[in-house]
Amino acid sequence: MVSSTTSVFDIRGDGLTTLSQGSLVLTTGGLSLTAGGITAAGSIVFSSTTAATTATTGALQVAGGIGVGGDIYCAATAHVQTLDQYSDLRLKQAIRDIGVTRAEFDALRPVEYEWKRRSKELGVQAGFVAQEVQRVWPHLVHADGDGTLSLNYNGITPYVVARVQALERELDDVNAEKDSLLHDVELLKSEAELAKAEMERVKLEVANMQARMERWETKLEVHEATVR
Repeated sequence: MVSSTTSVFDIRGDGLTTLSQGSLVLTTGGLSLTAGGITAAGSIVFSSTTAATTATTGALQVAGGIGVGGDIYCAATAHVQTLDQYSDLRLKQAIRDIGVTRAEFDALRPVEYEWKRRSKELGVQAGFVAQEVQRVWPHLVHADGDGTLSLNYNGITPYVVARVQALERELDDVNAEKDSLLHDVELLKSEAELAKAEMERVKLEVANMQARMERWETKLEVHEATVR
């Protein structure tokens, strides 16, 4: 059954139907478009509460693609196969490298939690608290019309990567310093071995000198005894 809040409408010969005022209400059945499309200057509201469990169920089913020029707000769970974000260099300006301090990185508190609504259905979740991230990187947090905060989780990834890269550089420096210390230790060991060998040589020379002195002393004693 198709009804209208006003009888003022126009149907052209090509089938175009125009409602000059009021709304079009479908109380039963549905609306099928075999060609063309729907153009609305206002809002389109679907009051059906039919749940969606697959891509072909729910109150609104679209066989093709959907183009959206504005923001999309979803109060429940969004299931997607892949999610791409624009990242073209031609779309960006003021590009600069990211530096993340240890304090900033440690301020991130990974938590497990449950949503107050649909907690049994959704179960345990993992993530961050927007208010806590906002204190470190406020540009990653957005407040909607009623003040509810949302978090750009993808935006956290570059900071984590930057911190990991910094840790890798620090580790490389530590390894280089360790290698240098090991090299110095090997040099010291070599020098110690040389010093030990030199000491043994000196001890041998001293022993030889003592033996020669003892021989000379013996000869001297024999000579003195002969003279007497």
